[in-house]
Amino acid sequence: MNNINVFASSTISGGNYDNIRIFGSAEINGDVVVTNMDVYGSTVFNGTSEIINLKVFGSCHFKSYTCVKEMDIKGSCTFKSDVKVDILKVYGSVDFKENISRAKEVSIYGDVDTKILEADKISIKGYINCTEQLNGETIEVSTNSGSKIKEIVGSDIHIRPDKKSFSRKIKSIHVDIIEGDNIYLEYVTANIVRGNNIKIGPHCKITSIEYKDSLEASDKSQVEKSNQL
Repeated sequence: MNNINVFASSTISGGNYDNIRIFGSAEINGDVVVTNMDVYGSTVFNGTSEIINLKVFGSCHFKSYTCVKEMDIKGSCTFKSDVKVDILKVYGSVDFKENISRAKEVSIYGDVDTKILEADKISIKGYINCTEQLNGETIEVSTNSGSKIKEIVGSDIHIRPDKKSFSRKIKSIHVDIIEGDNIYLEYVTANIVRGNNIKIGPHCKITSIEYKDSLEASDKSQVEKSNQL
Protein backbone atom coordinates (compact mmCIF):
# COMPACT_ATOMS: atom_id res chain seq x y z
CA MET A 1 0.00 0.00 0.00
CA ASN A 2 1.33 3.41 -0.94
CA ASN A 3 0.17 5.51 2.03
CA ILE A 4 1.40 8.84 3.39
CA ASN A 5 0.63 10.62 6.68
CA VAL A 6 1.94 14.17 7.15
CA PHE A 7 2.02 15.54 10.71
CA ALA A 8 4.40 18.49 10.31
CA SER A 9 5.60 20.13 7.09
CA SER A 10 6.46 18.05 4.06
CA THR A 11 6.90 17.96 0.28
CA ILE A 12 5.25 15.08 -1.61
CA SER A 13 6.33 13.96 -5.06
CA GLY A 14 3.78 13.29 -7.77
CA GLY A 15 2.69 9.72 -8.40
CA ASN A 16 0.06 7.14 -7.48
CA TYR A 17 -1.11 6.81 -3.87
CA ASP A 18 -3.72 4.74 -2.05
CA ASN A 19 -4.24 7.01 0.97
CA ILE A 20 -2.91 10.45 1.89
CA ARG A 21 -3.72 12.17 5.19
CA ILE A 22 -2.48 15.68 5.91
CA PHE A 23 -2.51 16.87 9.52
CA GLY A 24 0.21 19.50 9.09
CA SER A 25 1.14 21.28 5.85
CA ALA A 26 2.12 19.69 2.54
CA GLU A 27 3.12 20.74 -0.95
CA ILE A 28 2.58 18.24 -3.76
CA ASN A 29 4.90 18.67 -6.71
CA GLY A 30 3.93 16.91 -9.93
CA ASP A 31 0.77 15.17 -11.08
CA VAL A 32 -0.89 13.01 -8.46
CA VAL A 33 -3.41 10.15 -8.51
CA VAL A 34 -4.97 9.28 -5.12
CA THR A 35 -7.69 6.86 -4.02
CA ASN A 36 -8.53 8.53 -0.68
CA MET A 37 -7.27 11.87 0.60
CA ASP A 38 -8.12 13.63 3.88
CA VAL A 39 -6.80 17.15 4.57
CA TYR A 40 -7.00 18.39 8.15
CA GLY A 41 -4.17 20.89 7.76
CA SER A 42 -3.17 22.68 4.54
CA THR A 43 -2.10 21.40 1.13
CA VAL A 44 -0.91 23.00 -2.11
CA PHE A 45 -1.28 21.01 -5.35
CA ASN A 46 1.17 22.24 -7.99
CA GLY A 47 0.33 19.62 -10.64
CA THR A 48 -2.88 18.03 -11.90
CA SER A 49 -4.88 16.02 -9.38
CA GLU A 50 -6.98 12.89 -9.91
CA ILE A 51 -8.67 11.81 -6.67
CA ILE A 52 -11.49 9.36 -6.05
CA ASN A 53 -12.52 10.52 -2.55
CA LEU A 54 -11.43 13.90 -1.17
CA LYS A 55 -12.37 15.33 2.22
CA VAL A 56 -11.13 18.77 3.23
CA PHE A 57 -11.42 19.93 6.84
CA GLY A 58 -8.55 22.42 6.58
CA SER A 59 -7.48 24.30 3.44
CA CYS A 60 -6.38 23.33 -0.08
CA HIS A 61 -5.01 25.27 -3.04
CA PHE A 62 -5.21 23.58 -6.45
CA LYS A 63 -3.12 25.24 -9.16
CA SER A 64 -3.93 22.89 -12.09
CA TYR A 65 -6.76 20.78 -13.49
CA THR A 66 -8.56 18.74 -10.84
CA CYS A 67 -10.70 15.62 -11.30
CA VAL A 68 -12.49 14.19 -8.25
CA LYS A 69 -15.22 11.56 -8.01
CA GLU A 70 -16.56 12.60 -4.59
CA MET A 71 -15.49 15.84 -2.88
CA ASP A 72 -16.62 16.93 0.60
CA ILE A 73 -15.40 20.37 1.69
CA LYS A 74 -15.90 21.47 5.27
CA GLY A 75 -12.92 23.83 5.26
CA SER A 76 -11.78 26.16 2.45
CA CYS A 77 -10.48 25.51 -1.07
CA THR A 78 -9.28 27.50 -4.05
CA PHE A 79 -9.20 26.01 -7.55
CA LYS A 80 -7.16 27.93 -10.12
CA SER A 81 -8.16 25.73 -13.08
CA ASP A 82 -11.19 23.77 -14.31
CA VAL A 83 -12.70 21.13 -12.04
CA LYS A 84 -14.41 17.86 -13.01
CA VAL A 85 -16.34 16.39 -10.09
CA ASP A 86 -19.15 13.82 -9.90
CA ILE A 87 -20.50 14.57 -6.43
CA LEU A 88 -19.67 17.82 -4.62
CA LYS A 89 -20.73 18.89 -1.13
CA VAL A 90 -19.64 22.27 0.22
CA TYR A 91 -20.15 23.15 3.87
CA GLY A 92 -17.26 25.61 4.08
CA SER A 93 -16.07 28.08 1.43
CA VAL A 94 -14.79 27.43 -2.09
CA ASP A 95 -13.47 29.75 -4.79
CA PHE A 96 -13.57 28.22 -8.27
CA LYS A 97 -11.55 30.56 -10.48
CA GLU A 98 -12.69 28.67 -13.59
CA ASN A 99 -15.53 26.19 -14.21
CA ILE A 100 -17.21 23.12 -12.72
CA SER A 101 -18.32 20.95 -15.61
CA ARG A 102 -20.55 17.89 -16.08
CA ALA A 103 -21.11 17.09 -12.41
CA LYS A 104 -23.82 14.67 -11.32
CA GLU A 105 -24.84 16.27 -8.03
CA VAL A 106 -23.79 19.51 -6.34
CA SER A 107 -24.95 20.52 -2.85
CA ILE A 108 -23.94 23.90 -1.42
CA TYR A 109 -24.49 24.67 2.25
CA GLY A 110 -21.63 27.16 2.60
CA ASP A 111 -20.22 29.84 0.26
CA VAL A 112 -19.18 29.29 -3.37
CA ASP A 113 -17.69 31.60 -6.01
CA THR A 114 -17.57 30.27 -9.57
CA LYS A 115 -17.90 31.16 -13.25
CA ILE A 116 -19.83 28.22 -14.73
CA LEU A 117 -21.41 25.40 -12.73
CA GLU A 118 -22.90 22.48 -14.67
CA ALA A 119 -24.59 19.53 -12.93
CA ASP A 120 -27.55 17.20 -13.34
CA LYS A 121 -28.85 18.17 -9.89
CA ILE A 122 -27.98 21.39 -8.05
CA SER A 123 -29.08 22.18 -4.51
CA ILE A 124 -28.13 25.50 -2.90
CA LYS A 125 -28.89 26.20 0.75
CA GLY A 126 -25.98 28.57 1.30
CA TYR A 127 -24.61 31.41 -0.87
CA ILE A 128 -23.35 31.35 -4.45
CA ASN A 129 -21.80 34.05 -6.62
CA CYS A 130 -21.93 32.72 -10.20
CA THR A 131 -20.54 35.22 -12.71
CA GLU A 132 -21.58 33.33 -15.87
CA GLN A 133 -24.01 30.40 -15.84
CA LEU A 134 -25.67 27.92 -13.49
CA ASN A 135 -26.83 24.99 -15.63
CA GLY A 136 -28.68 21.85 -14.51
CA GLU A 137 -31.62 19.55 -15.05
CA THR A 138 -32.98 20.18 -11.55
CA ILE A 139 -32.03 23.37 -9.69
CA GLU A 140 -33.27 23.89 -6.12
CA VAL A 141 -32.30 27.10 -4.36
CA SER A 142 -33.56 27.32 -0.78
CA THR A 143 -31.69 30.00 1.15
CA ASN A 144 -32.19 33.19 3.11
CA SER A 145 -28.63 34.37 2.47
CA GLY A 146 -29.22 35.76 -1.03
CA SER A 147 -27.03 35.02 -4.04
CA LYS A 148 -25.85 36.59 -7.29
CA ILE A 149 -26.17 34.57 -10.49
CA LYS A 150 -25.82 35.96 -13.99
CA GLU A 151 -27.79 33.23 -15.77
CA ILE A 152 -29.75 30.14 -14.70
CA VAL A 153 -30.64 27.47 -17.26
CA GLY A 154 -32.47 24.27 -16.34
CA SER A 155 -35.49 22.02 -16.79
CA ASP A 156 -37.01 22.43 -13.32
CA ILE A 157 -36.01 25.57 -11.38
CA HIS A 158 -37.28 26.30 -7.87
CA ILE A 159 -36.04 29.31 -5.90
CA ARG A 160 -37.49 30.15 -2.50
CA PRO A 161 -36.43 31.00 1.07
CA ASP A 162 -35.50 28.34 3.57
CA LYS A 163 -38.58 28.20 5.79
CA LYS A 164 -36.80 25.91 8.27
CA SER A 165 -34.02 28.42 8.87
CA PHE A 166 -33.76 30.19 12.22
CA SER A 167 -32.85 33.40 10.39
CA ARG A 168 -35.88 35.64 9.96
CA LYS A 169 -34.13 38.07 7.62
CA ILE A 170 -34.49 37.01 3.99
CA LYS A 171 -32.22 38.42 1.29
CA SER A 172 -33.35 38.38 -2.36
CA ILE A 173 -31.51 36.42 -5.02
CA HIS A 174 -30.37 38.54 -7.96
CA VAL A 175 -30.34 36.95 -11.42
CA ASP A 176 -29.98 38.51 -14.85
CA ILE A 177 -31.65 35.75 -16.94
CA ILE A 178 -33.62 32.64 -15.91
CA GLU A 179 -34.57 30.07 -18.57
CA GLY A 180 -36.33 26.76 -17.90
CA ASP A 181 -39.26 24.47 -18.59
CA ASN A 182 -40.91 24.75 -15.17
CA ILE A 183 -40.02 27.75 -12.98
CA TYR A 184 -41.12 28.77 -9.49
CA LEU A 185 -39.71 31.90 -7.85
CA GLU A 186 -39.89 33.68 -4.49
CA TYR A 187 -37.71 36.57 -3.29
CA VAL A 188 -36.06 36.87 -6.72
CA THR A 189 -35.00 40.00 -8.58
CA ALA A 190 -34.50 39.26 -12.30
CA ASN A 191 -34.38 41.04 -15.64
CA ILE A 192 -35.71 38.22 -17.85
CA VAL A 193 -37.61 35.05 -16.94
CA ARG A 194 -38.31 32.76 -19.87
CA GLY A 195 -39.97 29.32 -19.85
CA ASN A 196 -42.95 27.05 -20.48
CA ASN A 197 -44.72 27.09 -17.11
CA ILE A 198 -43.86 29.98 -14.83
CA LYS A 199 -45.15 30.73 -11.34
CA ILE A 200 -44.06 33.90 -9.59
CA GLY A 201 -44.54 33.73 -5.84
CA PRO A 202 -44.32 36.63 -3.39
CA HIS A 203 -41.59 39.26 -3.06
CA CYS A 204 -40.23 39.10 -6.63
CA LYS A 205 -39.23 41.95 -8.94
CA ILE A 206 -39.23 40.87 -12.59
CA THR A 207 -38.61 43.19 -15.52
CA SER A 208 -39.82 40.87 -18.31
CA ILE A 209 -41.49 37.43 -18.51
CA GLU A 210 -41.77 35.33 -21.66
CA TYR A 211 -43.84 32.16 -21.30
CA LYS A 212 -45.20 29.47 -23.59
CA ASP A 213 -47.92 27.57 -21.71
CA SER A 214 -48.84 29.14 -18.37
CA LEU A 215 -48.07 32.09 -16.10
CA GLU A 216 -49.18 32.78 -12.53
CA ALA A 217 -48.00 35.84 -10.62
CA SER A 218 -48.58 36.77 -6.98
CA ASP A 219 -50.04 40.19 -6.27
CA LYS A 220 -47.21 40.55 -3.74
CA SER A 221 -44.68 40.67 -6.62
CA GLN A 222 -43.85 43.24 -9.28
CA VAL A 223 -43.85 42.19 -12.96
CA GLU A 224 -43.26 45.04 -15.42
CA LYS A 225 -44.29 43.17 -18.55
CA SER A 226 -45.20 39.66 -19.72
CA ASN A 227 -45.58 38.09 -23.14
CA GLN A 228 -46.93 34.71 -24.22
CA LEU A 229 -44.86 33.17 -26.97
